[in-house]
Formats: sequence, C-alpha cells, structure tokens
Amino acid sequence: MSSLIAMLALALTKTTSRAFECPYEYLLHVYGPHHFKKIISFLRPNLETEDPQLYALALEALDAVHFGAILVDDVTDGSKLRKGQMAAHHIYGSSETINRAYLVILNVTMKCQKERPELVPFILDCITEIHQGQDDSLVWRRDGFRFPEKSEEALLRYRRCASMKTGAMFKLVGQLITCSHELDELMNEYGWYCQLQNDCKNVFSSDVVAGKGALAEDLINGEYTYPILVGLYASDHIKAAILDAFDRRRNNAAESEAALHRAVLALQREEVRSVCLKDLEDARHRNQHFASLWGRQEMMSLSSS
Repeated sequence: MSSLIAMLALALTKTTSRAFECPYEYLLHVYGPHHFKKIISFLRPNLETEDPQLYALALEALDAVHFGAILVDDVTDGSKLRKGQMAAHHIYGSSETINRAYLVILNVTMKCQKERPELVPFILDCITEIHQGQDDSLVWRRDGFRFPEKSEEALLRYRRCASMKTGAMFKLVGQLITCSHELDELMNEYGWYCQLQNDCKNVFSSDVVAGKGALAEDLINGEYTYPILVGLYASDHIKAAILDAFDRRRNNAAESEAALHRAVLALQREEVRSVCLKDLEDARHRNQHFASLWGRQEMMSLSSS
C-alpha cells in the first residue's frame, strides 16, 4: 500500500504542482472556494450588498482557517486521501504543507488587521481554541484517556474538546459576520452535529473509505472519539477489543492488524451503533435547517465488501 501511495504521489506531483503552486491552492481546488458561503447567506442574507468588504473578508478568512486546519490535521492523522483525492502532504511533503497552512492563516489575519481590525480577536481566539482542542486530542492519543466512573462524564469531556477543535470554526462564522458572540451557542451546536456525524461515519459508513482511504481511521490512530468512547463504556468484550487495539498500536505489538479488525467489528455491534446513531439523529433534528442547507446527509452503512 505504501509503495502504491508513493507512485500515486509521484504521478500527481508531476501534474498537480504545475497547476497548483502550493498545498493550500490544491486543497481549495478539491473543495472549491467559499466553503461557508451558504451558511453566511442564510444567517445574513443581505451582507454581500450591505457590507461587501466584510462579506469578502469573512469568506477568505474562513477558508484560510478551515482549510489550513485540514492540511495540518491530515498530516497529523497520516491521512491517505481527502475527499477522494490524494492528501496534500503526499504531494507537497509534510513540512511544506504545515508551513503553508500557517502562512495562509497568518496572511489573512494580517489582511484583516489592515482592513477590518475588529475581526482579528475573533480569528485569534478561534485558532487558539482549535489548537487547544487538537492538543487535548493528541495528548489522549499519546497517554490514553482518563476514564471517569460514569460514561456521561467522559462523553461530556469529549464534547468540550470537540467544542474547541470543531465548534470554534463554526462559531467563527457567526462572529465574523456579526462582529459579536451573539450566534456562538447556535453555531457551536451545529459544529457538534458536524463533529458527531464525522465521528459516526468514520466507523459506521463505507463512504469514508472513498473519501479518506480507510475505514475507522480514528481507531487506527488511537483517537478517542464519540463512538469509541461509547464502546469503551459498553460490554466488557467490546471494551477489551478496543483497548487491545490501542495497546498493540502504542507498543507496535504483533498482530495489531488483527486486533484492529476485532475492534472495528466490536464497534459495529448494535449496542454501540444504536446509541451513536440515536444521538446523531437528535443532533440533526436540532440543526435541521443547517443540515438541509449544507447537504449534510448520514449514510451510515457498510458495503458487503
């Protein structure tokens, strides 16, 4: 598999680097620019005509922070693909990808400082929250998760982490277009729905294989996500399968692939799946306007292959 990735990366580098000068431009091409345009238009329909400068700056800043974070996340997670395309760091290298991500964010922050300085504190707070949430997640990945007695406490701790690393991005949408925190609660709730959907897709949907190149990438990386935490508070055999996969990964132990397969099967058990999908459906109901607007659809099924 690694040799195949290397060959694809080499081929893509020869064709892609001529068309896209840097990892950020490449990722922007994969997604398309102005990622949050529909949400902005829903929240402030007249912003483009009332304040075209703010409208343009908000779109540019949101793209920079969002796609910059994705570039770094894909390096951190060792992702093979992004939306079915080769992940940027396999084309440009990890060093250039990370450096470009932060350069783009810094450049847009400086642009806002010159044109609309009132936006800068919101951007800096958002970047700090994203990195704090990601840092918590990476520390858990390295040292393990300290489990409280009750599952509700563990899931609440995870939700606080998700509020930082994902919710902050969605809060920034509302903050930039209102220059206030008045939409924070609304946008944080939608951010949670998106995080929960991604967590569930990661282990319950074969769609993620086409998009990211692997099923259960979070489990492979030793990540503590919502379904994994639910599994760790489920039946003893489910918990044991997950912990065995994590322990073998950390210690580079033999048969780690087999342990990973057992853990994936354990997470597919109805005991875990039903809890997660019920919570996802509840979150979707609370965010149905945004979910419909942005086309967030749950395809939580695994192909027979």
